[in-house]
Amino acid sequence: MIYKNLIINIKIWNKLEKMYHSKKIPHALLFHGPKGNGKEGHAIEFSSLLNYKTKADLEKIKLFQHPNIELITPLPKEKTINKNSNALNALSHKSLEQYIDLKKQKMLNPYQKIKFKKRSTILINSIRDIKKNIHYRNAERNRIYLIFEAEKLCYPKNEPGNALLKILEEPPPNTIFILVTSNKEKILDTILSRCCEFYYPKLTEHQIIQYLKNNHYQCDNINLLIKLCDNDLNLILEMIEEEID
Repeated sequence: MIYKNLIINIKIWNKLEKMYHSKKIPHALLFHGPKGNGKEGHAIEFSSLLNYKTKADLEKIKLFQHPNIELITPLPKEKTINKNSNALNALSHKSLEQYIDLKKQKMLNPYQKIKFKKRSTILINSIRDIKKNIHYRNAERNRIYLIFEAEKLCYPKNEPGNALLKILEEPPPNTIFILVTSNKEKILDTILSRCCEFYYPKLTEHQIIQYLKNNHYQCDNINLLIKLCDNDLNLILEMIEEEID
């Protein structure tokens, strides 16, 4: 496993492992449910399961550098780019460094959000990058595309969503998309119809309290904090670490 600090949803993980061992994995999976419940961490763990063959694989996965695992997230468009440009070219040098740091933090904490303070969305160039590279792969390996905050494929514009839909209609063999969202209702129905859905419920109060204890977090009035944050563990950790009263 990549993480030692992820609360595993045993029921869902058993289903994913069964798919893996039977080699019956859908081309598109949708992990959805409330915020802060670890569904992004599960997506990373499953992508690792599908590609972990050697110790070198594991080290690359932990650095988000494995050639068969690609991450797509919302990005701010700070620079003008043409339709053939790599999506990361839209970032300033400062934001690119921030993005690399956010991904490093994500591999340490599965509840950490890869999120910019600036307004961001999934850029059409991110989907064009997939289309350009999707056929360059190791035939014996699975190619995984993780799409976090997948609802932003479809708003404020649905152009990226429509572009992804064309890829989902005829994906190459051993190509798997894992879309992760807390706003399933904002995703195009045509995309949803091509996904195998996994619903992640809120973490329970007991799970959160045990997690904080195991990871040496201290907080007064933890029960009140859990209620105020609506069981969103990412928000709870953020408030504890920033000592927000």
